[in-house]
Amino acid sequence: MIDAWWVNDATSALVYDLTIAAIALTIWAVVEGLRGDRWFFLVIPVTYGIGVSAGLPLALFLLARRAG
Repeated sequence: MIDAWWVNDATSALVYDLTIAAIALTIWAVVEGLRGDRWFFLVIPVTYGIGVSAGLPLALFLLARRAG
């Protein structure tokens, strides 16, 4: 399965893109969690368990919920 990530340049670029997005989302979730909104820590297992396509909408939902 992991060998399929590096088959060609397109798949390699996708792996790099999603990895950078997941790391950035994790840093954002940790910062927001340490600011006092503990629900943001839920974004981290969702991002790595399901994917960035689930973690980012959850983070945006939590941000909108906090804004009112």
